[in-house]
Parts: sequence; C-alpha cells; structure tokens
Amino acid sequence: MNASPLISVILPAYNEALNLQGLLPQLHAVLRPIVSDYEILVIDRPMPGDDSVAICSEQGAHYYTANEVGYGSALRMGIGLARGQHILVMDADGSHPVSLIPALYEAIQHADMVIASRYVQGGKTHDTQLNIMLSKLLNGMVRLLFVCPIKDVSSSFRMYDGGKLRGLSLNARHFNIPLEILFRMQKTYPDCRIVEVPMEFQKRRQGISKRSYVVFARAYASTLFTLMIERYL
Repeated sequence: MNASPLISVILPAYNEALNLQGLLPQLHAVLRPIVSDYEILVIDRPMPGDDSVAICSEQGAHYYTANEVGYGSALRMGIGLARGQHILVMDADGSHPVSLIPALYEAIQHADMVIASRYVQGGKTHDTQLNIMLSKLLNGMVRLLFVCPIKDVSSSFRMYDGGKLRGLSLNARHFNIPLEILFRMQKTYPDCRIVEVPMEFQKRRQGISKRSYVVFARAYASTLFTLMIERYL
C-alpha cells in the first residue's frame, strides 16, 4: 500500500452491521476500477450483538471505535486517521448511492470540495417528509443569512481535497458538521472551489435512524449562531 492512498473513505457508523455487509462490497466494486489505492475507515460505536467488526475484517475495511459520542465526533476522528489525497465521506446506512462516486472523483480533480446535492438540477430525495421539510428549512436559512450559493449545505455525502480538510479546525459533534466544514473551508481557503453534483438520495436500507431531532436542532442552531458571530462581528 502506498504511503498516501488516492482516496480515503470515511463511514461514521452506529449499529450498521446489516448495511455495512452490503455497502462495503459495493464500495470495492466501484473504487477498484477508478483508483489504484484506497482505504475504507469505519468509525463505529460498538453495540452488543453487532457484527460490524467481523464484517469490516472480512471486507478489508479498517474498523475504529469512536472516542466520543456523535456523528461529528466520529467524522473528526476519521479525518484525523485518513491518509488519502482525497477524502470521501458518506453515510453507512445505504442512503448515499455508491454509483455516484466516479462522478465525485472526476469533479474533485478540478475542485477542493464536491457535494452530492439533492437540490441542484437533476437531484432528488426519497427521504421522509419531515426530514425533507427540515432540510429545506435549514438550507433556506443558510442561503438567507449568509448569501450562500450552495444548494445543499447539509448533505454529508462529499469528497474533499484531503490536505485541505485535514487543515481545518473543527469542533462540531453532531450532524451539524457538514455546515461547519463548508464555512471553515471557505474561510480558511478563500479561493476554495466548491462543486455540487446531483444526487438521488435514497431511504436507509436496513435498521432505524439514530438521529435525534432535538439534538439535530440544537446542534445546528449553535453552529449557525457561532458562524454568524464569526462572519458579522
């Protein structure tokens, strides 16, 4: 293995063994034809009876136990471990289409961050009505408050320039981390190039969502407040 693989895939996970069992072979099938070297990092919170460790071992993925609670905490840990020239972040529940990875990889050759977007032309979502409403409300608020041209600020399915992502100072612990990354990238690298690629967001394949709407709302409210202070004061 090279010292620096071309792509590091980070999969924050929590009791997602059934989904990982199907997702990991799909990742290998898509990545092998487009890059010579890659790594898959699963950042998990172990649960009794969950077979994620064995599945990762069988499928050639690196398994790590998250050192803090929260999606953002797991992602920050994964960023610290990732060695890739490019870093791909996606959910472990099967909602992000693996077939889109080649398009993200092609786009990152001329960008610093590529967002798989539900809201650009050609994008679509099969999420629950409540999640769609909350997502559109959040995106509308961000565009209004920050005059932000990005259509899908909350999408977590992204590919980054690895060096630039590792150079950010991130603090978010929950699902607010995509928003924090977006604004930290723009602030840290003023010439940052951001591209959106249309995505058809799917429903999770197995299991139930671990998202708490109360935690989600509090985390995003805190991040929006912090970013507004940094930008306007």
